Amino acid sequence: MLKANRKAVRRQLIDSLGKKEWKKGDIEKILKVYREKDASGSRKEYCGVVIDYLTKKLRNTP
Repeated sequence: MLKANRKAVRRQLIDSLGKKEWKKGDIEKILKVYREKDASGSRKEYCGVVIDYLTKKLRNTP
């Protein structure tokens, strides 16, 4: 279940960004949202999956 949920979050991220060319600024904005904690001190669910994926994407983006 956990593995399927992580995969679903990653797929949703990719689908939401679409097939357009990713820009560094866009990736950095999304990363900032997922790295920040909310008022109760928690992060979004499965934020690690999103942060890991976008960090790798950022390294490979010119």
